[in-house]
Amino acid sequence: MTTTNLSKMQPLTPPLVVSLKGSFKPLEIGQGASDGLVALAEGGDLQPLIALLGTRNDVFDYMAGDGLIFPGESLTLQVKVKGFTVSCR
Repeated sequence: MTTTNLSKMQPLTPPLVVSLKGSFKPLEIGQGASDGLVALAEGGDLQPLIALLGTRNDVFDYMAGDGLIFPGESLTLQVKVKGFTVSCR
């Protein structure tokens, strides 16, 4: 019988759900990652990416979780998409 030790499992970085109006591309193939994506990838820091999203006219809506998600937990976030509200879990 195999048992899983949940204390050894890694939590997930707080999620970030984004709906775009059009041309915004947070990552371009063949180009270096933006400072916001580097901060997210290397340290789980959403703030630089959130700051960027707040300045863009081509970002329709975004919502970020406010903490780590541990094994067995879940979180539902809602964003607007062209007049609709979409839940992401």
